[in-house]
Amino acid sequence: MGNRLGELQAIQRLADGKFDWYHWFKILEPKLKDHWKKIRIYDMLRLCAGSSFPCDRSLVIVALCFWSLSTNCMRLRFGMMTPNLLDLATIAGLLPHGDDFSAANLSEAKVGLDFHKSNKTSGSWVKTYIGHGCEPTDPPSINGVSYTEHVAFLVMWLCKFLACPKSDGITKEFQALAEVRVDGHQVAMGPIFLAYLYRGLYEVTTKLMDYHASSPICTTTFYYFRDEVKIVEHKTIA
Repeated sequence: MGNRLGELQAIQRLADGKFDWYHWFKILEPKLKDHWKKIRIYDMLRLCAGSSFPCDRSLVIVALCFWSLSTNCMRLRFGMMTPNLLDLATIAGLLPHGDDFSAANLSEAKVGLDFHKSNKTSGSWVKTYIGHGCEPTDPPSINGVSYTEHVAFLVMWLCKFLACPKSDGITKEFQALAEVRVDGHQVAMGPIFLAYLYRGLYEVTTKLMDYHASSPICTTTFYYFRDEVKIVEHKTIA
């Protein structure tokens, strides 16, 4: 009943002309929940969709003062401390192992998404692909959700929460990863996420604390407050 109510509220919000990823998630969740659980991304999606855990920028900036570029760790008086694959598996359910993935080894994209500048903002992207019907050349849909819409949704999720590009828009580089996830492959998301996090921490600490460097910096707050995040997770995911 709760999922159905959330779906109806999301549909009403879209009818009012308000397009965002969170309400798109509420519409797709009842239809794709089982598939997302199967490919082990549902916990992370729920954590992102909860949007109830704010980013403490002051805490992140203070922590960055102790960040070591040579070891990818915070050097503290009691020793070294850093987010790792087991933390990501525990907090967000991101697999530390899985199928090998390389976008360079994949064939052409299965669907043609519109990455023109006018369509790369979050609002335009959601408006274009929410409820998108099946194309004749599309792979099979899942519970009425077209392959194109599903891929577009995950592309936006990866850009918004995994890589957080500096342009704050939707980028094509994640379409291949989104497609293999929709296809059901068990890709190791933990190492991918951690690589973007470490790259961002490098950028932000070598560019005079440029907080707009490309990375999911704010997600380090999940790590510093991991006990509280577990409580949020149990309430929203169970």
